[in-house]
Amino acid sequence: MTDPNNITPDEMILERPFTSSRRRWKTLGVAIIMAIVIYVVWWFWLAGTVREQINVWINNNRMDGRDIQIARLDVDGFPGWLDIQAEDVQIVDTAAGWRLRVPGITATMAPWKIDEIDGNFTGPMNLAVAKGPALNTYIIETTSNTWAVDRDQGGRVRLDLEDVAVTSNDDKGVLKVADLKAVLIRGSVPIYGGLNLKVRDITLPEQAQSPFGSNVKNIEAHLELIGGAPPGNLTAPELTQWANRGGTVEVRSLRIIHGTLGLDGDGTMALDGRLQPVCAFSARVTGYDAALNQLIQAGLVRSSDGNIAKMILGALGKVPAGGGPKQIDVPISVQDQRLSIGPIPLMRVPAILW
Repeated sequence: MTDPNNITPDEMILERPFTSSRRRWKTLGVAIIMAIVIYVVWWFWLAGTVREQINVWINNNRMDGRDIQIARLDVDGFPGWLDIQAEDVQIVDTAAGWRLRVPGITATMAPWKIDEIDGNFTGPMNLAVAKGPALNTYIIETTSNTWAVDRDQGGRVRLDLEDVAVTSNDDKGVLKVADLKAVLIRGSVPIYGGLNLKVRDITLPEQAQSPFGSNVKNIEAHLELIGGAPPGNLTAPELTQWANRGGTVEVRSLRIIHGTLGLDGDGTMALDGRLQPVCAFSARVTGYDAALNQLIQAGLVRSSDGNIAKMILGALGKVPAGGGPKQIDVPISVQDQRLSIGPIPLMRVPAILW
Protein backbone atom coordinates (compact mmCIF):
# COMPACT_ATOMS: atom_id res chain seq x y z
CA MET A 1 0.00 0.00 0.00
CA THR A 2 1.31 3.40 -0.97
CA ASP A 3 2.05 5.75 1.85
CA PRO A 4 0.24 9.07 1.13
CA ASN A 5 3.16 10.90 2.66
CA ASN A 6 5.53 9.32 0.16
CA ILE A 7 3.53 10.10 -3.09
CA THR A 8 5.80 11.69 -5.63
CA PRO A 9 4.72 14.82 -7.56
CA ASP A 10 4.37 12.74 -10.76
CA GLU A 11 1.96 10.30 -9.04
CA MET A 12 -0.14 13.21 -7.69
CA ILE A 13 -0.50 14.64 -11.21
CA LEU A 14 -1.74 11.25 -12.52
CA GLU A 15 -4.26 10.73 -9.68
CA ARG A 16 -5.98 14.16 -9.84
CA PRO A 17 -7.66 13.69 -13.27
CA PHE A 18 -9.13 10.32 -12.21
CA THR A 19 -10.54 11.78 -8.98
CA SER A 20 -12.01 14.77 -10.83
CA SER A 21 -13.51 12.48 -13.50
CA ARG A 22 -15.20 10.27 -10.87
CA ARG A 23 -16.75 13.33 -9.24
CA ARG A 24 -18.10 14.57 -12.56
CA TRP A 25 -19.67 11.19 -13.34
CA LYS A 26 -21.27 11.08 -9.89
CA THR A 27 -22.67 14.58 -10.35
CA LEU A 28 -23.99 13.69 -13.79
CA GLY A 29 -25.56 10.49 -12.45
CA VAL A 30 -27.31 12.35 -9.64
CA ALA A 31 -28.57 14.98 -12.11
CA ILE A 32 -29.94 12.27 -14.43
CA ILE A 33 -31.73 10.50 -11.57
CA MET A 34 -33.20 13.79 -10.36
CA ALA A 35 -34.37 14.64 -13.89
CA ILE A 36 -36.04 11.22 -14.23
CA VAL A 37 -37.78 11.60 -10.87
CA ILE A 38 -38.98 15.12 -11.76
CA TYR A 39 -40.26 13.92 -15.16
CA VAL A 40 -42.13 10.97 -13.62
CA VAL A 41 -43.75 13.21 -11.02
CA TRP A 42 -44.59 15.79 -13.71
CA TRP A 43 -46.10 13.17 -16.05
CA PHE A 44 -48.42 11.66 -13.44
CA TRP A 45 -49.36 15.10 -12.06
CA LEU A 46 -50.23 16.17 -15.62
CA ALA A 47 -52.31 13.02 -16.19
CA GLY A 48 -54.25 13.75 -13.01
CA THR A 49 -54.71 17.39 -14.03
CA VAL A 50 -56.12 16.30 -17.41
CA ARG A 51 -58.72 14.15 -15.66
CA GLU A 52 -59.53 16.98 -13.28
CA GLN A 53 -59.94 19.52 -16.11
CA ILE A 54 -62.26 17.18 -18.02
CA ASN A 55 -64.43 16.92 -14.90
CA VAL A 56 -64.38 20.72 -14.54
CA TRP A 57 -65.48 21.04 -18.18
CA ILE A 58 -68.32 18.57 -17.57
CA ASN A 59 -69.48 20.47 -14.47
CA ASN A 60 -69.30 23.85 -16.24
CA ASN A 61 -71.45 22.52 -19.08
CA ARG A 62 -73.91 21.06 -16.59
CA MET A 63 -74.28 24.53 -15.05
CA ASP A 64 -75.06 25.85 -18.54
CA GLY A 65 -77.77 23.24 -19.04
CA ARG A 66 -75.83 20.61 -20.99
CA ASP A 67 -75.46 17.13 -19.55
CA ILE A 68 -72.29 15.25 -20.55
CA GLN A 69 -71.79 11.56 -19.86
CA ILE A 70 -68.57 9.60 -20.52
CA ALA A 71 -68.83 5.84 -20.09
CA ARG A 72 -65.06 5.39 -19.68
CA LEU A 73 -62.11 7.76 -19.49
CA ASP A 74 -58.48 6.60 -19.65
CA VAL A 75 -55.29 8.66 -19.50
CA ASP A 76 -52.16 6.57 -20.13
CA GLY A 77 -49.11 6.43 -22.38
CA PHE A 78 -46.35 6.70 -19.76
CA PRO A 79 -43.52 7.54 -20.22
CA GLY A 80 -44.27 9.18 -23.58
CA TRP A 81 -47.16 11.25 -24.88
CA LEU A 82 -50.34 11.36 -22.84
CA ASP A 83 -53.01 9.26 -24.58
CA ILE A 84 -56.52 10.32 -23.62
CA GLN A 85 -59.38 8.01 -24.58
CA ALA A 86 -63.05 8.66 -23.89
CA GLU A 87 -65.62 6.01 -24.77
CA ASP A 88 -69.32 6.48 -25.47
CA VAL A 89 -69.52 10.27 -25.04
CA GLN A 90 -73.03 11.73 -24.87
CA ILE A 91 -73.92 15.43 -24.78
CA VAL A 92 -77.55 16.41 -24.20
CA ASP A 93 -78.89 19.96 -24.32
CA THR A 94 -82.58 19.73 -23.51
CA ALA A 95 -83.20 23.48 -23.68
CA ALA A 96 -81.72 23.77 -27.18
CA GLY A 97 -83.29 20.49 -28.26
CA TRP A 98 -80.31 18.45 -29.42
CA ARG A 99 -78.31 15.38 -28.42
CA LEU A 100 -74.93 14.17 -29.70
CA ARG A 101 -73.44 10.73 -29.18
CA VAL A 102 -69.87 9.88 -30.16
CA PRO A 103 -68.62 6.27 -29.78
CA GLY A 104 -65.10 7.42 -28.96
CA ILE A 105 -62.79 10.42 -28.75
CA THR A 106 -59.01 10.07 -28.63
CA ALA A 107 -56.47 12.79 -27.93
CA THR A 108 -52.70 13.04 -27.49
CA MET A 109 -50.61 15.65 -25.72
CA ALA A 110 -46.86 15.91 -25.29
CA PRO A 111 -45.83 16.40 -21.63
CA TRP A 112 -43.31 19.00 -22.77
CA LYS A 113 -45.85 20.90 -24.95
CA ILE A 114 -49.13 20.96 -23.05
CA ASP A 115 -50.68 23.87 -24.98
CA GLU A 116 -51.28 21.68 -28.05
CA ILE A 117 -53.73 18.76 -28.15
CA ASP A 118 -54.43 16.60 -31.21
CA GLY A 119 -57.17 14.04 -31.56
CA ASN A 120 -59.86 12.36 -33.62
CA PHE A 121 -63.33 10.85 -33.36
CA THR A 122 -63.95 7.12 -33.70
CA GLY A 123 -67.08 5.52 -35.09
CA PRO A 124 -70.14 7.18 -36.64
CA MET A 125 -71.55 10.12 -34.69
CA ASN A 126 -75.27 10.34 -33.95
CA LEU A 127 -76.91 13.78 -33.79
CA ALA A 128 -80.57 14.21 -32.81
CA VAL A 129 -82.29 17.58 -33.23
CA ALA A 130 -85.81 18.36 -32.07
CA LYS A 131 -88.05 20.28 -34.47
CA GLY A 132 -91.32 20.86 -32.68
CA PRO A 133 -92.75 17.47 -31.71
CA ALA A 134 -90.54 15.67 -34.26
CA LEU A 135 -87.02 14.40 -33.63
CA ASN A 136 -84.66 14.34 -36.60
CA THR A 137 -81.62 12.10 -36.28
CA TYR A 138 -78.46 12.29 -38.37
CA ILE A 139 -75.66 9.75 -38.70
CA ILE A 140 -72.32 11.42 -39.48
CA GLU A 141 -69.51 9.27 -40.86
CA THR A 142 -66.04 10.13 -42.13
CA THR A 143 -63.16 8.14 -43.57
CA SER A 144 -60.68 10.49 -41.90
CA ASN A 145 -61.02 13.14 -39.24
CA THR A 146 -58.64 15.09 -37.03
CA TRP A 147 -59.03 17.95 -34.60
CA ALA A 148 -56.57 20.07 -32.67
CA VAL A 149 -56.65 22.66 -29.91
CA ASP A 150 -53.89 25.24 -29.59
CA ARG A 151 -54.31 27.01 -26.24
CA ASP A 152 -51.16 29.03 -26.87
CA GLN A 153 -53.08 30.89 -29.60
CA GLY A 154 -56.09 31.75 -27.47
CA GLY A 155 -57.84 28.39 -27.71
CA ARG A 156 -57.78 28.01 -31.49
CA VAL A 157 -59.63 24.86 -32.61
CA ARG A 158 -58.95 23.17 -35.95
CA LEU A 159 -61.16 20.51 -37.54
CA ASP A 160 -60.34 18.51 -40.68
CA LEU A 161 -62.86 16.05 -42.13
CA GLU A 162 -62.60 13.95 -45.29
CA ASP A 163 -65.27 11.98 -47.14
CA VAL A 164 -68.13 13.02 -44.88
CA ALA A 165 -71.51 11.30 -45.29
CA VAL A 166 -74.59 12.50 -43.41
CA THR A 167 -77.76 10.40 -43.48
CA SER A 168 -81.04 11.26 -41.77
CA ASN A 169 -84.17 9.47 -40.66
CA ASP A 170 -86.39 11.49 -43.00
CA ASP A 171 -85.28 9.59 -46.13
CA LYS A 172 -84.09 12.72 -47.92
CA GLY A 173 -80.92 11.04 -49.12
CA VAL A 174 -77.26 11.41 -48.20
CA LEU A 175 -75.32 14.65 -47.88
CA LYS A 176 -71.70 14.12 -48.92
CA VAL A 177 -68.69 16.38 -48.44
CA ALA A 178 -65.31 15.51 -49.93
CA ASP A 179 -63.30 17.78 -47.66
CA LEU A 180 -64.05 20.20 -44.81
CA LYS A 181 -61.52 22.34 -42.98
CA ALA A 182 -62.55 24.72 -40.21
CA VAL A 183 -60.59 26.87 -37.77
CA LEU A 184 -62.48 28.35 -34.82
CA ILE A 185 -60.76 31.30 -33.17
CA ARG A 186 -61.71 32.52 -29.71
CA GLY A 187 -61.43 36.25 -29.13
CA SER A 188 -62.43 39.11 -26.85
CA VAL A 189 -63.82 42.65 -27.15
CA PRO A 190 -64.60 43.77 -29.83
CA ILE A 191 -64.05 40.58 -31.87
CA TYR A 192 -65.51 37.75 -29.81
CA GLY A 193 -64.51 34.99 -32.17
CA GLY A 194 -63.84 33.99 -35.74
CA LEU A 195 -64.31 31.13 -38.16
CA ASN A 196 -62.27 30.20 -41.21
CA LEU A 197 -64.11 27.64 -43.30
CA LYS A 198 -63.20 25.73 -46.46
CA VAL A 199 -65.58 23.13 -47.87
CA ARG A 200 -64.93 21.32 -51.14
CA ASP A 201 -67.18 19.22 -53.36
CA ILE A 202 -70.55 19.03 -51.59
CA THR A 203 -73.13 16.63 -52.99
CA LEU A 204 -76.62 17.58 -51.86
CA PRO A 205 -79.22 14.92 -50.99
CA GLU A 206 -81.43 13.90 -53.89
CA GLN A 207 -84.58 15.35 -52.31
CA ALA A 208 -82.93 18.54 -51.07
CA GLN A 209 -81.22 19.86 -54.18
CA SER A 210 -81.07 23.53 -54.98
CA PRO A 211 -82.14 25.08 -58.32
CA PHE A 212 -78.44 25.25 -59.24
CA GLY A 213 -77.92 21.50 -59.13
CA SER A 214 -76.74 18.82 -56.74
CA ASN A 215 -73.08 19.84 -56.49
CA VAL A 216 -71.52 22.74 -54.63
CA LYS A 217 -67.94 22.85 -55.82
CA ASN A 218 -66.49 25.16 -53.23
CA ILE A 219 -67.36 27.30 -50.19
CA GLU A 220 -64.77 29.48 -48.47
CA ALA A 221 -65.60 31.94 -45.70
CA HIS A 222 -63.86 34.07 -43.09
CA LEU A 223 -66.31 35.23 -40.41
CA GLU A 224 -65.90 37.37 -37.29
CA LEU A 225 -68.33 37.76 -34.40
CA ILE A 226 -68.64 41.42 -33.42
CA GLY A 227 -70.39 43.43 -30.73
CA GLY A 228 -71.44 40.77 -28.26
CA ALA A 229 -70.50 37.42 -26.76
CA PRO A 230 -71.91 34.53 -28.79
CA PRO A 231 -75.10 32.88 -27.56
CA GLY A 232 -74.59 29.62 -25.71
CA ASN A 233 -77.45 28.02 -27.65
CA LEU A 234 -79.29 28.91 -30.85
CA THR A 235 -82.58 29.43 -29.04
CA ALA A 236 -84.90 32.41 -29.50
CA PRO A 237 -84.32 33.93 -26.02
CA GLU A 238 -80.53 33.75 -26.25
CA LEU A 239 -80.46 34.98 -29.84
CA THR A 240 -82.67 37.91 -28.84
CA GLN A 241 -80.26 38.86 -26.06
CA TRP A 242 -77.32 38.56 -28.43
CA ALA A 243 -79.02 40.77 -31.05
CA ASN A 244 -79.98 43.34 -28.42
CA ARG A 245 -76.33 43.56 -27.37
CA GLY A 246 -75.47 44.58 -30.92
CA GLY A 247 -74.28 41.20 -32.08
CA THR A 248 -73.36 40.96 -35.75
CA VAL A 249 -71.38 38.64 -38.00
CA GLU A 250 -68.81 40.35 -40.20
CA VAL A 251 -68.21 38.31 -43.34
CA ARG A 252 -64.67 39.33 -44.21
CA SER A 253 -64.68 37.13 -47.28
CA LEU A 254 -67.09 34.69 -48.88
CA ARG A 255 -66.58 32.61 -52.01
CA ILE A 256 -69.15 30.17 -53.39
CA ILE A 257 -69.11 28.13 -56.60
CA HIS A 258 -72.41 26.31 -57.07
CA GLY A 259 -73.27 25.01 -60.52
CA THR A 260 -72.88 27.89 -62.99
CA LEU A 261 -73.12 30.50 -60.20
CA GLY A 262 -69.99 32.07 -58.77
CA LEU A 263 -70.00 34.60 -55.91
CA ASP A 264 -67.08 36.39 -54.30
CA GLY A 265 -67.76 39.10 -51.73
CA ASP A 266 -67.95 40.43 -48.18
CA GLY A 267 -70.58 41.97 -45.94
CA THR A 268 -72.43 42.01 -42.64
CA MET A 269 -75.14 39.79 -41.17
CA ALA A 270 -77.43 40.46 -38.19
CA LEU A 271 -80.89 39.55 -36.88
CA ASP A 272 -83.98 41.74 -37.00
CA GLY A 273 -86.68 42.02 -34.31
CA ARG A 274 -88.27 38.77 -35.54
CA LEU A 275 -84.89 37.00 -35.44
CA GLN A 276 -84.75 36.80 -39.23
CA PRO A 277 -81.48 37.48 -41.04
CA VAL A 278 -80.61 40.96 -42.28
CA CYS A 279 -77.65 41.01 -44.68
CA ALA A 280 -75.78 43.56 -46.76
CA PHE A 281 -73.07 42.33 -49.15
CA SER A 282 -70.84 43.65 -51.87
CA ALA A 283 -70.25 40.82 -54.31
CA ARG A 284 -68.74 39.96 -57.66
CA VAL A 285 -71.08 37.52 -59.39
CA THR A 286 -70.57 35.29 -62.44
CA GLY A 287 -73.05 32.99 -64.13
CA TYR A 288 -75.95 35.20 -63.04
CA ASP A 289 -77.95 34.82 -66.27
CA ALA A 290 -78.12 31.03 -66.07
CA ALA A 291 -78.73 31.22 -62.30
CA LEU A 292 -81.73 33.51 -62.80
CA ASN A 293 -83.15 31.14 -65.40
CA GLN A 294 -82.83 28.26 -62.94
CA LEU A 295 -84.57 30.27 -60.19
CA ILE A 296 -87.42 31.09 -62.59
CA GLN A 297 -87.77 27.44 -63.63
CA ALA A 298 -87.88 26.39 -59.96
CA GLY A 299 -90.69 28.86 -59.30
CA LEU A 300 -88.65 30.79 -56.74
CA VAL A 301 -88.54 33.97 -58.85
CA ARG A 302 -91.41 35.34 -60.93
CA SER A 303 -90.69 35.48 -64.64
CA SER A 304 -91.30 39.23 -64.79
CA ASP A 305 -88.88 39.94 -61.93
CA GLY A 306 -86.29 37.53 -63.30
CA ASN A 307 -86.40 38.98 -66.81
CA ILE A 308 -86.01 42.54 -65.51
CA ALA A 309 -83.06 41.44 -63.39
CA LYS A 310 -81.44 39.67 -66.37
CA MET A 311 -81.86 42.73 -68.56
CA ILE A 312 -80.32 45.12 -66.01
CA LEU A 313 -77.52 42.80 -64.91
CA GLY A 314 -76.75 41.87 -68.50
CA ALA A 315 -76.29 45.55 -69.37
CA LEU A 316 -74.00 46.12 -66.39
CA GLY A 317 -71.98 42.91 -66.72
CA LYS A 318 -68.47 43.04 -68.15
CA VAL A 319 -66.07 40.49 -69.57
CA PRO A 320 -62.87 40.32 -67.44
CA ALA A 321 -59.65 41.64 -69.00
CA GLY A 322 -58.27 38.10 -69.16
CA GLY A 323 -61.40 36.73 -70.81
CA GLY A 324 -64.05 34.40 -69.43
CA PRO A 325 -67.75 34.73 -68.56
CA LYS A 326 -69.29 38.09 -67.78
CA GLN A 327 -69.12 39.30 -64.20
CA ILE A 328 -70.78 42.09 -62.29
CA ASP A 329 -70.01 43.92 -59.05
CA VAL A 330 -73.31 44.42 -57.30
CA PRO A 331 -74.78 44.91 -53.79
CA ILE A 332 -76.82 41.99 -52.45
CA SER A 333 -79.13 42.41 -49.47
CA VAL A 334 -81.68 40.51 -47.41
CA GLN A 335 -84.28 42.49 -45.46
CA ASP A 336 -87.80 41.63 -44.36
CA GLN A 337 -87.23 38.15 -45.82
CA ARG A 338 -86.68 39.64 -49.26
CA LEU A 339 -83.53 39.01 -51.30
CA SER A 340 -82.56 41.93 -53.53
CA ILE A 341 -79.81 42.42 -56.08
CA GLY A 342 -79.07 46.11 -56.15
CA PRO A 343 -82.46 47.88 -56.24
CA ILE A 344 -84.24 44.82 -57.70
CA PRO A 345 -86.34 42.73 -55.23
CA LEU A 346 -85.78 39.20 -56.46
CA MET A 347 -87.29 36.54 -54.20
CA ARG A 348 -88.72 35.83 -50.77
CA VAL A 349 -86.47 34.09 -48.25
CA PRO A 350 -88.10 31.36 -46.10
CA ALA A 351 -88.40 32.20 -42.41
CA ILE A 352 -86.04 30.55 -39.93
CA LEU A 353 -87.86 28.90 -37.02
CA TRP A 354 -85.54 28.96 -34.01
